[in-house]
Amino acid sequence: MLLVYYLRNFIRPFLFLLGLLITGSSGYMILEGWNFVDSIYMTAITISTVGFGEVHPLSPTGRLFTIVLLMGGVGFYGIVINTLIRNFI
Repeated sequence: MLLVYYLRNFIRPFLFLLGLLITGSSGYMILEGWNFVDSIYMTAITISTVGFGEVHPLSPTGRLFTIVLLMGGVGFYGIVINTLIRNFI
């Protein structure tokens, strides 16, 4: 029973990250017309807050999408930190 609780708490952040990756890469492919590799790369550097730079120039809609995606990435780190602290305390 306790194992199920811990697994559920660690699977939730993983699923959130997977959702961000799928949403981000799909958004860039649809909004900007990028290929999958460029889209997933831009999503990864955005949600990791690396700030390496844009793969290609972004349209105004793409910039707004990137802002929302970035907030999702920061939220992801909050969820992970919350989960880790809650399980260690």
